[in-house]
Amino acid sequence: MSKSIPKDLGLPLIGHLLPYQKDRLKMLVELGQKHGEIFELKVGPRHLVVINSPEMIKQVLQTEFDNFVKRNNTKDIFGDSLASANAESWKEQRSMLQPLFSSAFLKESLVHFENLTQSNLENYDSNPNFSNMNVFFSKITFDIILKCIIGLNSYHQFEKVDKALVEISNSATNKNYLPVNMPKFLNPGQKRLENSHFVMREIIKEGIDLAKENEDSLSLVNVLIKATKNAPELLRRNKNFINDNVFTLIFAGYETTSQTLSWLSYLLSQNKKWQNLCIEEAINFSNSKEINHENLKDLKYIDAVINESLRLYPPGWAFTRANIKETDLCGYHLKADQTVLISPFLTQRTSTLWEKHDSFYPERWLEKTPAQFGRYNFFPFSSGPRVCIGMQFAMMEMRIILITILKNYKFTLDGHHPIMDARVTLFSKNGFNIKLEEHNQK
Repeated sequence: MSKSIPKDLGLPLIGHLLPYQKDRLKMLVELGQKHGEIFELKVGPRHLVVINSPEMIKQVLQTEFDNFVKRNNTKDIFGDSLASANAESWKEQRSMLQPLFSSAFLKESLVHFENLTQSNLENYDSNPNFSNMNVFFSKITFDIILKCIIGLNSYHQFEKVDKALVEISNSATNKNYLPVNMPKFLNPGQKRLENSHFVMREIIKEGIDLAKENEDSLSLVNVLIKATKNAPELLRRNKNFINDNVFTLIFAGYETTSQTLSWLSYLLSQNKKWQNLCIEEAINFSNSKEINHENLKDLKYIDAVINESLRLYPPGWAFTRANIKETDLCGYHLKADQTVLISPFLTQRTSTLWEKHDSFYPERWLEKTPAQFGRYNFFPFSSGPRVCIGMQFAMMEMRIILITILKNYKFTLDGHHPIMDARVTLFSKNGFNIKLEEHNQK
């Protein structure tokens, strides 16, 4: 007989809305410690079933993949793209988009990763905004996405685009949990959101127009345009297919990578031993090896700190699924149309799953690969059929950015420690007061 799911519904009407708005990560961790592997909570009008068991997570993301679908405000952000599609639409889009991350595309991108990081390093001292390390990393990842995804060499409105993406992220974070839906004329945030989407449509249009003029480019926009010529039915059903998927790739590839690198720079600034190991590895690599896919596999220390940063500070800290029909979830009865919340942040810091669960301990990755820890114990890129399509791209990008920086510089804390702020991705409330200093290691 199936067990009932423990409930912790909070206050009448608003549930746990106040602690959610104040510090949703703290709320989630405390309720997880109180209730264990599964519990139901209420935030504003929404009921969420939180699961924190690798076996349950596997059932939702893989075993019963077709039963657990996306059903939230992702369409408000990503339109009818791969990120929000389900069933046959998802399968069709995934089969079309996956080949775009070909070995040829990744090989060409490697050069851009290095060159664009180096060009931003040359401007580091002259840009006062780079005192926030996240702005510095955001500019690098923005330039990379601009070149590799859209095909543009430069764009003069980085600050405008960055502000638009932050506004879209903030809106998505708060919208689902308001007790009532505000009418448009009383909601100034709605107007800002519309303006932000307009900014993004303009830059994507510029990239599409350029791709049509330069058919030899290997930018993802160009490859996508060519691919859709063989799928006219898809474009008839979804006229925004290209625009929506390009925006999805920009959002996912820009903000998540810059946040990961920002948290990683903070961790290295607090761990001299590991920063020195990574510096030495970056210098040795630069002096003796060509940057290519095979050689990047040899970065054991840099890979260890990337994985440990992703474990402690996964940029996609939580996501949801909804079950179409009722099911038994590892012995618990789950009625149809429940919203299930899965949090890499919560699972990857669970003491029963991880030694030194709240500590920076990259040594663990010298002994085991991510797969050996378990695909549902460590899943910063999600897992199962919907695992992040750009995971390889992101990992190679982060490796090369770090090599390019650390061969000459080290990260130093220059102010307050960052404070976690869980939006769509894992921000810092007070920025990242980290600076680059030249080191004397050669």
